[in-house]
Parts: sequence; C-alpha cells; structure tokens
Amino acid sequence: VAGKPYIASIGDAAHRSLIGGPRVMAAQLGALLRRDDVTIQVVPTATPAHLGQMGGFLLLRLPAALTVVHVEMLSSGVFYDDPTLTAPYEAAETQVDSVAMSETESVGLIEKIRREMEG
Repeated sequence: VAGKPYIASIGDAAHRSLIGGPRVMAAQLGALLRRDDVTIQVVPTATPAHLGQMGGFLLLRLPAALTVVHVEMLSSGVFYDDPTLTAPYEAAETQVDSVAMSETESVGLIEKIRREMEG
C-alpha cells in the first residue's frame, strides 16, 4: 500500500488472545489501529492451508539491497539474505496475501474485537 512502509499480516487468533486480560488487549488493539504507518491484514483462522502457517517471519525489502528475512524462533531468530533461502518466504507472503482480509475489513474486525474486550 503506497505511503505505508510496513504491512502486518496477523493471524486472527492473535487479536483474540487475552494476554494481560481483556482491558490490556483492548488497549493493544486500539494502539494498533491508531498506527497510520502500518497496513493491517487479518489472516482468518478458517483459511485453506498456506505457508504462513509454518511460523512467524519478517520480510524486509530494502531499496538497492537484497531481500532479507528474519525468522522467529522460541529463544532467538535468524536472518537470511541468500535468495535461495528468502524465496520460500516470499512465496509464503504471496500465499498469506491471497487469504488475508482487506485492510478495511481487517480494521473493522479488529475494532469490533476491541469493543467486545472493553465490555
């Protein structure tokens, strides 16, 4: 999306987890919605299988540089910049994009969940 340098594709379950309790989660969701530099895409739980379900990763496309992937692990992470290692993550991104909700739908859903958590 033009003007928004960061796209966050977040699984629906993450928005519904009561980490810290409902009020904390409502505040976190509100903070996420106030970010004007992030495109939010919710990935619904009920989607066909896709590579994004294999685990979290951050795909960085930098001007005049190789694509870099950061793969999250339980107690650490690893960076890849070899195209043979980054290609599967670019394929995963394409698959996630194909099943994710639009930004408008995602914002509406997150707002609905936030309101429910506020009671």
